Amino acid sequence: MSIYDILAAKLQAQQATTAIPVSMSGGSMSKPREAIEIPEGPNITQQVQQLRVPTLPSPISTRLRPQPPRQIISVPKPVQNIRIQRSPIAGTNNVRVDVRFERDPADTSFQQANVYLKQGAGNHNFMAQTTGTTASFVTSRSSASSVVTVQTASNTGSNHIEHSPSRSVNLL
Repeated sequence: MSIYDILAAKLQAQQATTAIPVSMSGGSMSKPREAIEIPEGPNITQQVQQLRVPTLPSPISTRLRPQPPRQIISVPKPVQNIRIQRSPIAGTNNVRVDVRFERDPADTSFQQANVYLKQGAGNHNFMAQTTGTTASFVTSRSSASSVVTVQTASNTGSNHIEHSPSRSVNLL
């Protein structure tokens, strides 16, 4: 007789005479009122690990719970009317670039504007960040064609840099 047979017979006898107490926190069975004796043997551990006791249905309601409202992810509107003023810095090979732009004040998604500089066929390089409508940065003078891009962003997303408004600038 295997351990499973012994435990199954003991469990059936116990269920016939007394109700098995059930915990209200998830439907798991609590300790039986009477100890079950398990005979010792070489395969006892393996047999106990293979033993599965049927569970009772949970008293917790299975009704669907209302879901919280979905957060609307919105990207801020692009800026408009970008104006650039450059000022050479005396005694250096650098130039100060002031960027001004307009944004919709009713745009509640706007949190910041990121200013990028792209020179020649290179990548967009982050230069400045602002929560207002002006930003400034210093860069070296260059004869390469240069473009300043203003990307709007929020905590839920940002406009793609390739679709953000930009303006050419001469950095000589």
